Amino acid sequence: MHKIISLKEESIFIVGTPRSGTTLLRNILNRHSQISICTETHYFTHFIKYFIAKKFHLNYNQRNNNKIIKKLLKISQSNFFNLAVRLINKLELEDMLYLFIEYPWFKKSEIDKEKFFRFVKELNSLHNYNKIYEGFLKSYSMKYNKSIYGDKTPINILYLEKIREIFPSSKIIHIIREPYSNISSLNKMNWSSNKIKNNTLLWIKTNTNKYGFLNDYFIIFLKDLIGDNKKTVESLCDKLNIDFQIKMLDSNNSHIERNEYWKINSTKKVNKRYIQSFKNELKDHEMVIINKLLNKYKGQYIEVAN
Repeated sequence: MHKIISLKEESIFIVGTPRSGTTLLRNILNRHSQISICTETHYFTHFIKYFIAKKFHLNYNQRNNNKIIKKLLKISQSNFFNLAVRLINKLELEDMLYLFIEYPWFKKSEIDKEKFFRFVKELNSLHNYNKIYEGFLKSYSMKYNKSIYGDKTPINILYLEKIREIFPSSKIIHIIREPYSNISSLNKMNWSSNKIKNNTLLWIKTNTNKYGFLNDYFIIFLKDLIGDNKKTVESLCDKLNIDFQIKMLDSNNSHIERNEYWKINSTKKVNKRYIQSFKNELKDHEMVIINKLLNKYKGQYIEVAN
């Protein structure tokens, strides 16, 4: 049986814009002998929709589930989240666990279900919603016999207050990629909006400068992780209060989940020319849209020096 005492009460959350280098950073940290940061969980977003969809007997895979449920309940996005959390906390823990193990992102983690059940029941949290997330991340870390756990869901940048509520001593790493190549890369993804305006607004929203007051909140730039990144990784280790290990720089020593084979490029060395190539693919009219929005919201996001 897992024992909580074998885990340190230390956690690391990697956040930022999707396609900003979060997977690259996770790979670097996970090479450390003590760290095992879970792959994307989307706990504050997709799991909420998954739970409500199950509650109202809807097909979770439908793209418009969120709109259907909000229309059905006639509530705002924030209240939608709060309602779901209240419903989750009212369920019996056993029922909630059986529902959660069918959540697609839990399945991707390949965590042993029985060990997860036992581990969650040992936790002290009073609320199902907090307990299941904590158990999910800690079970993933225990799967690799490591003591520091965490999550790498980029969009969690919008849920830092909730993360700190559940994990008060957590360390937050906000990775930032310069906007043009990040937006261009986003535009290529079949899961993104494929609209320059929407992806620019997403970049601005996920690189907000409003979290500078938080303790143990660190900003790192993708450009500093490319090429000779030893000093950057050493500095990050100092901030995280962990020892630097040379194997953290070994790109051949990376683990990618079997069901995330498409992220294999994140295990390879990345050069600045490759990153710059995304920006060069933007058309003139797309650059105009991006620059217009960046100018409009200047001062509300973290700027990236060239």
